[in-house]
Amino acid sequence: MPSSVSRAAVNATTRIRSDALFFCSNGRRWCAWPVGDDTFPAEIIFYGLVISVELSLKALLLLAGASDDDNRRRIGHDLAKALTAAAEAGLPPPSSTITKLITIVHPHYMLGGFQRLVRDDWPIGFAPSAIRAAQELNSQIRSMIEHGTVPSLG
Repeated sequence: MPSSVSRAAVNATTRIRSDALFFCSNGRRWCAWPVGDDTFPAEIIFYGLVISVELSLKALLLLAGASDDDNRRRIGHDLAKALTAAAEAGLPPPSSTITKLITIVHPHYMLGGFQRLVRDDWPIGFAPSAIRAAQELNSQIRSMIEHGTVPSLG
């Protein structure tokens, strides 16, 4: 194999890993709420958490071989699809808190709710555990990316 081919492959892999870590870092910023801080409206906290989960899952999918464009076309903002695809890419089953977060937020998110619809029944008591779960999911995926334990998509 010519060295230029192997060098190109290494560069592509490095770029993909870098992109995945970038998504993961952005996801971490969206779930960096201080647990127990009730100075932010619940809708803002849950919006940040849903963005965090989406970026974290898509980070894993990038490294597994799906491009950002693939993710936009195939998954969009559908967290249920993103979670299924991430599981197919090797993500261990998520915590029950992540599943509950997706169940609570997903319908509102899919309707563009954070942009248009105001919802005043967010379960603010669930926020601290949801914040921790989003942070743990993000850390788990970051570790998978850093250690190269993401299989490619079939």
